[in-house]
Amino acid sequence: MRSLLLLALLADPTPAVTYRIRAAGDARLPAEVTVASAPGGLAASYRVAGDAAARPLALTVIGTDLVLQGETPSGVLTLRLYGQNDPRPGAPVTGRWWLGSAEGTLRGVPRR
Repeated sequence: MRSLLLLALLADPTPAVTYRIRAAGDARLPAEVTVASAPGGLAASYRVAGDAAARPLALTVIGTDLVLQGETPSGVLTLRLYGQNDPRPGAPVTGRWWLGSAEGTLRGVPRR
């Protein structure tokens, strides 16, 4: 699955939405998450502040939420973006994050 996601990201995906994320309490968390249309479906990636490299995320829809998960040098990262499967235009993003044994809330702004 991970290699398929990475291939999809490398196949010139078209960004559908990019989230600028502010998460309390941990500088290891993404500053930006992108969900893009790619051959075969959707692909997701993240960037940490100060790092130009995009890293792949698995994307799952649970009800109206998007759940993104990927490996980081600090452990498994999980982001749950509330209501983003069917977002209200212009509404801010809220959610939760988990990284290893740490967790917290997040806020963000979608850029389409």
